[in-house]
Amino acid sequence: MYKLMICDDEPRVARLISNLIDWNRLDIELIGIANDGISSFEMIKEHNPNIVITDIRMPGYDGIELIKRVKELNRDIDLIIISGYKHFEYAHNAIKYGVKDYLLKPINKQEINNTLQKMVEKYEQNASKKSEDIAIKEQIKRDEKFLQESFVKNYFENENYLRTELDLKSLNTEYRFNFTENLFQALILKTDINNSTKNINIKNMLEKKSLEIISKSLKEVCSDYMIYTSDKGTCFLINYSEDKEKSIRKILLFALEEITLLRELFDNLRVTIGLGNAVDINQVSTTIKQAYFATYDRLIYGTNKIIEGTATIDLSRDNIITKDIRRQIGDDLYIITEENLLQTFNLIKSNLKESENINGKLVFDVIKELIDIYFYKLKNVDNTNMEQEMLDNFYYELNMCSSIESIFNYVYCFISKIFNELLENKKQQNNKPIRFAKGYINENYNKPITLEEVSSSIGFCTAYFSTLFKKETGTNFLEYLTMVRVNKAQEMLRDQEKSIDQISFDVGYNDVKHFAKQFKKITGLSPSKYRKFYC
Repeated sequence: MYKLMICDDEPRVARLISNLIDWNRLDIELIGIANDGISSFEMIKEHNPNIVITDIRMPGYDGIELIKRVKELNRDIDLIIISGYKHFEYAHNAIKYGVKDYLLKPINKQEINNTLQKMVEKYEQNASKKSEDIAIKEQIKRDEKFLQESFVKNYFENENYLRTELDLKSLNTEYRFNFTENLFQALILKTDINNSTKNINIKNMLEKKSLEIISKSLKEVCSDYMIYTSDKGTCFLINYSEDKEKSIRKILLFALEEITLLRELFDNLRVTIGLGNAVDINQVSTTIKQAYFATYDRLIYGTNKIIEGTATIDLSRDNIITKDIRRQIGDDLYIITEENLLQTFNLIKSNLKESENINGKLVFDVIKELIDIYFYKLKNVDNTNMEQEMLDNFYYELNMCSSIESIFNYVYCFISKIFNELLENKKQQNNKPIRFAKGYINENYNKPITLEEVSSSIGFCTAYFSTLFKKETGTNFLEYLTMVRVNKAQEMLRDQEKSIDQISFDVGYNDVKHFAKQFKKITGLSPSKYRKFYC
């Protein structure tokens, strides 16, 4: 028998949980009930249960601390958390430690027994995997799933994939489906979540719950269905009899409503179901394509709804990203400012909104082309190569945008950040030769150095160096050299034993009158008066 322990600070709730579990059918044994975190942990250490059901809020160690300690003690112990909606923010941390499932109060008998049943099946499956026969069967099932996924994948990931005829018998034989001569329809579940919920355990649990809800609803009316999941969403290809057609939308609306309740548990969850038309077997590619394009239409119509796809209109992007805009983007990246970058984005956004027959795929394609233009420009002008991890994160977040405003704002902020970093790097690169030149002047100010001599020492032509020096320092070469010499002279004038003639020579002037003139021009005083007043 498998061992289970209940941890809840309310004895009444603990007893209720115990009474709800079908112990004999599940072959599970109750090894104890504890009412606080500390005694719970001690009992777990002593009895090493397979499953622990724990409240998220308890005295001593709260549920999160208990889960953390249990996982440190034995990672194989499965935990189920109990939470009310108002405490679910605490459950987010619990999920990170690998909690297998959660139960919301009030606890439902069927739900708790179904959850435990899945765990028992997992234990039995793990135990039986040692058998060679079971291992072979599992491999066959994996192969079958792979074959079925490959069928949908061809249509879902390749927009140009077309298959004019599909023979039902061959399809079922080749891909091991149980499809019938009925209607086929594609629906795609697209979930958008913000960066704060990108923890992989939370994301996986969200997708798992959503798939369970839709699968449970479809199982009642479909002859067979196939699921394929990618970054673009989860595609369901469903097969059902014509008399079920009217009830499909009602079922999906109910499932969508149930999924959107998860917004109480996950911050900023946005859900869209893209729905293709019901078609015969030879139009499978059409319904998948329609559902796929419908998910992009959330950028136009919003989220948390079912959007029905239609035959897409291949709109030209030339009226959106015009020749003038392309020329503007083609300007030297180093003179692009945030202001004209924002102006470019706003103009493209305005062109989109004014387009006739605008659809979400057009918006995304425009954004993609805009990104490609900027990235290509960056790579070719400055040889900038972004790290793959940075790009992966960028496209992940881009795919989570669910409106025209959010997708434009995100891309603008990303590109603006890259430009600012690029300009800062360019500034640092420009400062390098200037810093070297300043160092050269400070070391050789007492010699008759020239602009040509300094520019040659850093490998620049005289004209370019003169322009760059003025741009980076705000003064020309001769003015800077004079300032350095006068500053050195001010220090030397504090030495009363040195004559002004000697100081003039020591800072690089052979003509004392010229030295005095330059000194007064900068300080407002002659060298003799400066010495009298300040030394």
